[in-house]
Amino acid sequence: MLFRSCAGAWMKAHEKDPIFLFLRLRELRTPMRLSRYGEGFLGKGRTPTSMDICDTALLDIDKRLGAFLDQIAQLPAADKRILCLTSLYGYDFTEPGRGSWRRGGTARRTLHESSLRVPLLIQAPGQAGRLRKVPVTLCDVAPTLLSFAGLSAPPNLDGADLLFQGDFRECVSVAGAPLALSMRSGPWRFTWQSGRDPKSLLLTGEASVLEFTNVQPAREDQAPPNYLAKEPALAAQMQKNLEAYLERRGAPAKKAR
Repeated sequence: MLFRSCAGAWMKAHEKDPIFLFLRLRELRTPMRLSRYGEGFLGKGRTPTSMDICDTALLDIDKRLGAFLDQIAQLPAADKRILCLTSLYGYDFTEPGRGSWRRGGTARRTLHESSLRVPLLIQAPGQAGRLRKVPVTLCDVAPTLLSFAGLSAPPNLDGADLLFQGDFRECVSVAGAPLALSMRSGPWRFTWQSGRDPKSLLLTGEASVLEFTNVQPAREDQAPPNYLAKEPALAAQMQKNLEAYLERRGAPAKKAR
């Protein structure tokens, strides 16, 4: 992994300049078993699972990233820097169709809570450490960093400045073709297949509810029950909210039946 030497050297060469540095690490895009990771979580005398391989790669990244952060902490004006660490997605190791966690499961990118719950760590001057209990999204990163830098966000930019965000959020994630959407609202996660093309937003198939769960059982590695029959009114409202979300982004009207 070259980011420590290359990025660190670049920052040192520009240590007196105002800079913006964006690093994208690809180690976990397709987790593989590499000799430079060492034994990690692979163990001896057994076949490693996909989670073992992913955890081993993540452990190596954690060590190298820590060394890189230590390196830039030694540069001048370290107390004036804004650092942001996050991930586009996690991996879902639950059993397909059941939702319960299983160590031998295949690593998948899904719209389940286990895949969408990713770290977002921001360190900024004058900000004490705290843990937000209200869900946030990656769309919040840009307006928040712009705010820290004393700049205004462009109009109509998705996301919110986390310094001023309230106590309630409805966070939307999207994936796939046709386009599926998942909304997190309080303890609820509602996942819906829109049946629309992800680029044109034209309706190309049937819409359907994929999942309606409470996130707490998922955090406790239990199979979350489907609340569609127990909370039909809430499910209907969340579906309407997702339909409105697409309409605000230019989704054409549904086909006449």
